[in-house]
Amino acid sequence: MPDAKAVAALRRHAGGLGTALAATTAAQSLATLTVFVLPVLAPFAARDLGAQPHWLGWQVACIYLAASITSLLSAGVLRRLGPARCTQLALAAAGLACLLMVTGLAGAILGSFLIGVGYGLTNPAASQVLARLATPARRNRVFAIKQTGVPIGGALAGALLPGLAGTLGWRPAVVLVGVVLLGAALGFGVFHRHWDGDRDPRFPIAAGATGGLIALRTRPGLPVLALISAAFSGFQLALGSCTVTMLVEEAGWAPVAAGLVAAVSQGWASAPGSPGAWWRIGGARA
Repeated sequence: MPDAKAVAALRRHAGGLGTALAATTAAQSLATLTVFVLPVLAPFAARDLGAQPHWLGWQVACIYLAASITSLLSAGVLRRLGPARCTQLALAAAGLACLLMVTGLAGAILGSFLIGVGYGLTNPAASQVLARLATPARRNRVFAIKQTGVPIGGALAGALLPGLAGTLGWRPAVVLVGVVLLGAALGFGVFHRHWDGDRDPRFPIAAGATGGLIALRTRPGLPVLALISAAFSGFQLALGSCTVTMLVEEAGWAPVAAGLVAAVSQGWASAPGSPGAWWRIGGARA
């Protein structure tokens, strides 16, 4: 844990909590947007890549397999690199993944694993920064706001990518996303000095990898909660990932219209005043 002087310095510099919350929410949004790139563009891209649209489930599985493994190692990586460098690494991996996805099926598979690596790092890095800056009384609300980056990213993917693909072609649209991600990765370098001040360059990356599994085994009630959360998240992910393809392939919708439906379904959870937003933000006090 950082000492009181380090936390005070962190709050004084790099914009404090407000800037950190905006930056981490943006990083979460960009990482999630990348997860939805191929799911939203599958009607355009799948056959060009030599795949059928219903193979989309395997692509999403590759992402979350890599994200799960990365999450297990995230404590050691964070201690060695610091949250700013980890966020940069995550966004750079996602940007490189976009550039790989346009090269063909092999690139799309490799890119999916890279997206997972980045996605597995963004949330732990953001949590470490916000936990230092937010007071205990505000912490749940701050974390809830940061987590709205997930539906925001999904909504942006559905709202923007089909139109860009229809205008520019799906490959230029994906490359554009990659360029934005690489630019964001560079931009997060401004936080390195203040966010990464207590990193340990010699800390072993594998240290703490089993901490979550130990917690599941030793804390009563946690395995059931984890199972319920995993089932809910899996259902939400499956529905969100397949919405555009299902509407285009099965119902004959235009990709842009299907993307807007996906955007609305994702954005409902984060829109101010929606029941989903109040559940996330107001209900997070508990």
